[in-house]
Amino acid sequence: MNSSELTISVGKLLGVPKVTIGGRMERWHDEAVCAIFGAFSDYSSTAVVVDIENLQYGGPDAMAAFLRALRLAPPGTCLHIAAPPSVASVLQQAGLGPAVRLYSSTNEIAANLSPEMEILTSRWVARKEEDEELPFAA
Repeated sequence: MNSSELTISVGKLLGVPKVTIGGRMERWHDEAVCAIFGAFSDYSSTAVVVDIENLQYGGPDAMAAFLRALRLAPPGTCLHIAAPPSVASVLQQAGLGPAVRLYSSTNEIAANLSPEMEILTSRWVARKEEDEELPFAA
């Protein structure tokens, strides 16, 4: 796909919210992607499927922008990401934490999703750099 446009569509995969991002990601698209992930906090989603199998990156800045957007996903949300091997290796190296699960395709995600599975929920919250512990008031 040699499109200069970013496409984002939202649907469901086996009852789990699914975001499909395709086209060409540029650095300035991070706000749109962040807004989509942020919207799931309004619905208290504990899991989101993210399909980036047909997403291209306009360079290292675009990949960095996408990683920033993933890090801004709502706390307590597990991201099940379908990505090609080259992108999956970058995501693994980025150290996104246990709330991000990588798959080779949405078919693989569908084969592994079941309403009873614990991987649909996220009981962890990734620690952010700006987090600090505050003492309890007496």
